[in-house]
Formats: sequence, C-alpha cells, structure tokens
Amino acid sequence: MKSPLSLKLSVTLAFLFLGIVIVIAYSAISRHFFILGMDNIMSANMERAALSYVETTSPELREQSHVFNGYAISHQWSQQPEMIQQLFEQPLSKNQLYKYADAPMFSRPDVIYFLIQLDINNERLFISQRTTIANASKLIGENIKQSKQLLWVISSGVIVALTLIIW
Repeated sequence: MKSPLSLKLSVTLAFLFLGIVIVIAYSAISRHFFILGMDNIMSANMERAALSYVETTSPELREQSHVFNGYAISHQWSQQPEMIQQLFEQPLSKNQLYKYADAPMFSRPDVIYFLIQLDINNERLFISQRTTIANASKLIGENIKQSKQLLWVISSGVIVALTLIIW
C-alpha cells in the first residue's frame, strides 16, 4: 500500500515550487526590461541622428537617401534599403521603433534591423539601421554579460536561500 504524502512535505514542496516560479518570472521580467532599455537607447540615438541630419544637410540634399552616422535616412519609404522594405510593412506608426531579429528565443541574433519613422520640423523621415555582432559596441556585449551573470547569481541565491528557509 502506498504511503500518503505528509502535510509538511506537501507544504514544503508547494513553497519551493512557488519560489522557483517567482524567481523564473522575475528573471524573465528583468530580461524584458533590459531589452526594452536597449531599444529605448536605440530610438534616442536614431532620433539624435535624424536631428543632426536635418541640421547639417540642406533641404535639396535631403530629398535623396543618405547614410548618415551609420543610419539610412530618407524621406520616401521606397528609398530605404531593399532588405528594410522586405522585412517591414508600410504604413508605420510615427515615433515607434520597429525591430527584426531572426533568432530563436534564447539565442543571440547575428543581425538586427531597426526602423523608425519620425517627423522632424514637419519633415517625415524614415531612419533604419542594420546591426551585427561585428559592428556592435564591445561595451554593450560586456554589459549584457555582466547583467546575465548578476541575474544568475541573484536567482541562484534566492533559490538556495528559499530552500534553506523551507528546510
């Protein structure tokens, strides 16, 4: 005959399971907000490049597509790089960053495409960038590595502490 599961063991396993679920959830939230922060930085950099482009380029020259500070900037959607036109559909919402990364959920993408439509001084501009591991800042890679390490240390510490408290 099978022995029944004791109440103490049931409560212990329930608390341990709940603690592990909470740690996993907070880790996922932390990852989400880290990526959101990086996207906000990219949006700000693209806007700064567009402002600088408008300030330094004459209106006649702005009618053509330009690569300016590493960003493809144009007035017309048709002037954007072909790959950008294939990956993203127009119309786009203004002031919203669009991103395409072809990679599985938990792996690092080789290439990320960014696109935003901005109105600068009543001029519609499309700004895009193709980012690869090769042209990404080494500082970003180090920050990501440190954030992951800290997240693993804290998550593991919380699980161990929870296990010890329950025990």
